[in-house]
Parts: sequence; structure tokens; C-alpha cells
Amino acid sequence: MRRVHGECPSDIKILIYDSFISMESALCDAGAKARGRLKA
Repeated sequence: MRRVHGECPSDIKILIYDSFISMESALCDAGAKARGRLKA
């Protein structure tokens, strides 16, 4: 991991990663629901 200004920004990276994963899963759920509506 690269250190920025002498401190490790792992907490920030984890926060961004978690929010990205939750956003991605929400998009996947929305896409699956849309596909389900199209098929039905």
C-alpha cells in the first residue's frame, strides 16, 4: 500500500470500497428487477 503524507489511508480506501460494492450490488439488483419485468 502506498503511504500518503506518512499515513496509511486504508480506512478511507475501505470506506470507498464498501460504498462502491454496495452501490454495485444495488445496481445489479435494479438490473435484475428490470430484466424480470421485461421477461414477465
